[in-house]
Amino acid sequence: MDSYLFYPYLIIFILLLAYDISIAKRISVSTLVVVVVVFIILLPSSQHDDGWLWRFALLGVVASVFIEYLFLARWAKSKSYYFNDNDNVNCNITILGVAGLLVYSWHAMSLIIESGGFIDALIRARVDQYLTEGVLESSFFKAVSYILLPFTIITIGDYHLRGKIKNFYIAMSIMCLYLLMVAETRLPLLFLILTPVYIWFFKLKVIKRYIAFFVMGPIGLLLFILYVNLGALLRSGVAYGLSLEKLLSNSSFVEQMGYRAWISDVVRYVDVHGIDYGWQWTAAPWLNFIPRFIWEGKPITSTSNRLHEEVGGMILGDGNYITTYTIFGEGYHQLGYLGVALSPIILVGLYYTCYRLVRSIRGSEFFMVWMLFRFIPFIRAEQPFFMVMVFAAEIFLIKLISRFKWI
Repeated sequence: MDSYLFYPYLIIFILLLAYDISIAKRISVSTLVVVVVVFIILLPSSQHDDGWLWRFALLGVVASVFIEYLFLARWAKSKSYYFNDNDNVNCNITILGVAGLLVYSWHAMSLIIESGGFIDALIRARVDQYLTEGVLESSFFKAVSYILLPFTIITIGDYHLRGKIKNFYIAMSIMCLYLLMVAETRLPLLFLILTPVYIWFFKLKVIKRYIAFFVMGPIGLLLFILYVNLGALLRSGVAYGLSLEKLLSNSSFVEQMGYRAWISDVVRYVDVHGIDYGWQWTAAPWLNFIPRFIWEGKPITSTSNRLHEEVGGMILGDGNYITTYTIFGEGYHQLGYLGVALSPIILVGLYYTCYRLVRSIRGSEFFMVWMLFRFIPFIRAEQPFFMVMVFAAEIFLIKLISRFKWI
């Protein structure tokens, strides 16, 4: 670990966290970026010849902090005169949200029945299945589930906001069951559970926030380690030989913390083959809207999947875990050091674009907290352009339709 790289990020993290807890009453996207850099990329990795990359990343992080707090956070909350949200909007979103809950409950129960029971469905080797079959696979059901998910989360947030406790717990239970059955990673379920905890935390007074942070933090870290390691075993179909020592070991973390080495691989690759001139940020997201059954030769549109083959020398669908190169590795691949500096700024901008779209919709606070957590995996993978584009199209359409009284 290079101290001249690590400590500036660590100092920024401490200052941002103190500001977020004491004054902002929220965790900023920039804080999450720095958390990933400090604790997931720099801290666990050995020295690599990529010092200039992290200097430009630091420049981008500092710029993103100022842009987020001084401009984007205010812009997202400012009044929009294009669409005035009304009860019609909220009603249509609730209809779609309830439809989503029905779809997710049906899917979860179908998997349980097909697998021969709850336990068998829980411990099936879903990761192996995804890595060999699901990486390039697309289906109508997946598309429907993806489209309905934001509306379902907003509906759950609406229940939470209006104190409809029974509806809230029923909806949360359905979503937790669904994610237990289908999620290829351990994080979606964790993000959903942490969302109401986050909202509760920032409703506390400042002193109580710090007490809760320092008391619950170590406990939460211990539970997180247990959850991550147990989830890694279950999703791989391993349900035997479990022990407390095995669950507390950090082997699952160590196996996934080679980001700095992988980023160095991207640097060497780009130095030989040249940059991509922003193709992944401008053209690739739009190609996602063209199904592969229409364009069989469509190029790979995911940065992680593309670099997994080009840099890592792997083949999608061969059963190997997909290597992710973080938004900074992607940034270097797209525009060199300029792309590295722009990466955190772009990520922050995408988040507040979503915030702006749902600002005055009931349940949006819950949704944006959930979305904040959902951005974490993208920090260590790639920019979520396509996810934001689909969400923007959905919200634009639902607001447009809601102008008509017959909906």
